[in-house]
Amino acid sequence: MMLMPPDPWLERLAGPQTRVAIVQNGVEHVQLFAHLVPAQTIVPVMINLPAVRNAPGQIVQHRHGIIAVPAGPNGQAFAALFAKTEIEAAAHEDFTSQLWIKLTGNSQSIVPTLTLRAPGPVWNEALEAIVRGVVEECAAVGRAEGATISQSVIYNAIAAAKAMREGAVAGSFHADRLAGHRLEADARNGVIVRLGRKHGIPTPMNTVLVTLLEASGAPWVSTSP
Repeated sequence: MMLMPPDPWLERLAGPQTRVAIVQNGVEHVQLFAHLVPAQTIVPVMINLPAVRNAPGQIVQHRHGIIAVPAGPNGQAFAALFAKTEIEAAAHEDFTSQLWIKLTGNSQSIVPTLTLRAPGPVWNEALEAIVRGVVEECAAVGRAEGATISQSVIYNAIAAAKAMREGAVAGSFHADRLAGHRLEADARNGVIVRLGRKHGIPTPMNTVLVTLLEASGAPWVSTSP
């Protein structure tokens, strides 16, 4: 995994007791930052906040945010920061499942990110098989990593893709591709392939789509070699 060099500003800001919250997509919060700050001070944060940037300075938020952090003093202290806000923040004993449930639900967004079109209007059996494969592979890898993922998460992810209307934007992944921004493809679907290889779980759908997306020339944020 490619490690980022230490940032001087982070070294100056973080003391021995400083807790560092990592708010990002994916499931590798601690692994990606443990070389920068002590692992015991890292607070991995899962946030679910559906919002779309329609224009510079214009963001449409579709509902209040949900934040999940691991149980324990650090996570509970972070969640307490939102006690008097409209954001629902909670510390979870099974934080691994929280991460993988979100990733499983969002994994299908690689399809519209690649095709640059909402899947609903062109939905057919072949496209459903691709979407289903992406989502089921993610759930299988997540379960191998210790997450509890119900079948309803898989069904809901497929249903969400099918219901997507023409012109709809499938979250930040799709929006970043449309805007020409660097993509988190490795953190979102590449990790499914990498951890699938670790557990001996085939991930052909994710492998093909990640490969095609990278070959499309879209700008990339890489966390792996």
